[in-house]
Amino acid sequence: MNVAKKELVINIISLTLIIIVTLIAQRIPLEDYLSEYPLPRTLRWYVPWRIAVVNFIIWLFSLVLYLCDIHEISSMLFISGVVFMIAHYYTIITVLRSGYKVILGLLVFYTGYYGNTLDVHVDIGQIVFIIITIILIYEYKLKKST
Repeated sequence: MNVAKKELVINIISLTLIIIVTLIAQRIPLEDYLSEYPLPRTLRWYVPWRIAVVNFIIWLFSLVLYLCDIHEISSMLFISGVVFMIAHYYTIITVLRSGYKVILGLLVFYTGYYGNTLDVHVDIGQIVFIIITIILIYEYKLKKST
């Protein structure tokens, strides 16, 4: 099997796996297993949050494999990272539309749930974007040098 066909097969498997896991995560209430808070599980941001969580886990797994010099996994790293970022920011938009205060900053975002108190959160979406950009630049330079 030549290199182009091998890359195509890996890309199709990566995309298929991400789609299947995302569709399953959309239906399973992960928040019931991961949260101790007694919030009603009917809030609108839970579905995009579930999608973000599973794609972040896939992305982390892909990053570990990529850093172990398994560069064939780069398509899964990129696709899961993009799906994570979309779901992550859609979750933030959903929280904002629900009437809560959200302020985006550099590598952080702030949420206001109770009056004037703002909670600070590390914005993993920005970090994933930066890491993916670094990897894409690295891969481009690697292909250019060979």
